[in-house]
Amino acid sequence: MFIKNNKLFHAYLIVGENEFSNKEFCKAMALKLLCEKDFPCFECNNCKSILAGFHPDLLIYPKEKSFLVSDSTSIIENVDIKPMQSRYKIFIINSIDNATVQAENKLLKTIEDSPKNVLFLFNAVNKNNVLQTIISRTQILKIENFEEINYKKTLEYEFVLDLMKNMKTSKNVVKYSNKFAQKNMFLNHLTALQNLFEEMLFAKVSKCEEMEINFLASDYTIEAISEIIGLIMLAKRQFEANVSTNLIADNLLLKILEVKYLWNIKK
Repeated sequence: MFIKNNKLFHAYLIVGENEFSNKEFCKAMALKLLCEKDFPCFECNNCKSILAGFHPDLLIYPKEKSFLVSDSTSIIENVDIKPMQSRYKIFIINSIDNATVQAENKLLKTIEDSPKNVLFLFNAVNKNNVLQTIISRTQILKIENFEEINYKKTLEYEFVLDLMKNMKTSKNVVKYSNKFAQKNMFLNHLTALQNLFEEMLFAKVSKCEEMEINFLASDYTIEAISEIIGLIMLAKRQFEANVSTNLIADNLLLKILEVKYLWNIKK
């Protein structure tokens, strides 16, 4: 409601029980604020750019594992640059509770004196680990945990699930490629596929109650899954650059088979 009424504070601290929920909530806020239709349509250039991970007015930190002085310096250097294609410039700072004290302190004046069209979205699991001087400059939003965008209830998710269960050889690529490459659904298919591989990655490193995901993940190494997620993100950038969806789909699906095979050889 505060977004709908345009009553925005200059900085928010999102506090949730896990990093994933915090990151996704911040991304959802960015989609809402930057969407050309004032709601996440997932079709406009801004929505597509955010989902593909390279919107020029959405800067996400830290660049490494934790928020460092170099990240604060980067924000300070970018904060006065006007938005390139949106009405807002948004800085998402993930896991600020893991930041160095020096990095937090260096950012204080920038948070307080930033231009009106700049918005800071901090997030933290443990608010007690965030400097009080940061907290005092933000409006706190406590959120409930939520699962990643629930593609499990969509046809897109069911399609990519079927694809990954049955695409065993390059001969199978032809069967799925044309449908995967449908232009009006292509970005949804890519996002659903990325979601599936992220679930598989989670299953590899922790307990997963879903037998179907565990079964799929058993065919891949952690390294293969990570590489494939990178390939999907590259495919999103290629789509944004107007590369043929058929070409992207063929190449991506074949590369998934190749990466899976090569990493299994290295076991």
